[in-house]
Amino acid sequence: MTTEQVAGVDVLVHGLRRYVESLQVSAGDSVAVRRLMNDLDRLELDLGDLRLPQDAVPPQSPVERGVEVIRVPDAVGDPGQWHGVDDEGIGGHRRHHA
Repeated sequence: MTTEQVAGVDVLVHGLRRYVESLQVSAGDSVAVRRLMNDLDRLELDLGDLRLPQDAVPPQSPVERGVEVIRVPDAVGDPGQWHGVDDEGIGGHRRHHA
């Protein structure tokens, strides 16, 4: 996609946003109008991604996006803490441990 194509789509999305905003004024804040506004937000985000240099890769890992990562150990821990708890995914079947 060329820079001209992205710019053309950008103009169209901005024009569409003006129409949807006027629809929001006349039709009110309905679920359908909010969905349209959300769709426009997503289109603008995608256009922003297309403006990135072709060799630029947006950050993918949670750490690169600034999200705090909490590591949970794989160790089983104390099995007694699960005594009497339903096994989800097995239909609520209770296992009886000795």
